[in-house]
Amino acid sequence: MSHTPKGAEPRRPQNVWKEQDMQARSFTPDMLARNAAGLDAHIRRRNIFEYLAAGAVIVFCLVISAMMVAGGVAGFADGMVLAGTLTLAAGCAIVIWQMHARTGQPRASSGEEATLASMRSELVRQRDALRKVWIWYLLPFAPGLFLIYGADLFRPQGNIALSSGLLAGTLGLAVFICWLNLLAARRMDAEIKKIDAEREG
Repeated sequence: MSHTPKGAEPRRPQNVWKEQDMQARSFTPDMLARNAAGLDAHIRRRNIFEYLAAGAVIVFCLVISAMMVAGGVAGFADGMVLAGTLTLAAGCAIVIWQMHARTGQPRASSGEEATLASMRSELVRQRDALRKVWIWYLLPFAPGLFLIYGADLFRPQGNIALSSGLLAGTLGLAVFICWLNLLAARRMDAEIKKIDAEREG
């Protein structure tokens, strides 16, 4: 997230938040039902992948934190890294919660007869989530990453250049992800307008 709308090119899980092309190009009952079912399935597959990825990061951060505690936290910089890994794990948990609240339980079809209204409602819901990805999907990672990257400022021989480069790369990636999601939201807007035109026509 293959359960994509008919006629759409299958998406790989790695691209779930970078490229969403949910389409409702045919409004006959059969085609609408297939598109709605495909949209719902696509969202579920995407979310499952994201839940698993975030869960893996949480486990990794907790393991690193446990190893640091077991080995002894020596100095303020190590304490910052420990706080950063725990904060990063908490950020992942927030992302999982927000994703479920904003995009979980898709209901373009809701197990019932799909309608233009139900399809439009789900497209609007997903579009609005994409528009605010920077708030609920990216921002929760910021505190933990800043603590980890900033730890080198307090080390006698910290690699400031490396930490600064990693921070710049992370910020650049975040901007790129936001841009891609805004493009995807615009494509969804186009599909919503098609539905509106069909309902008015």
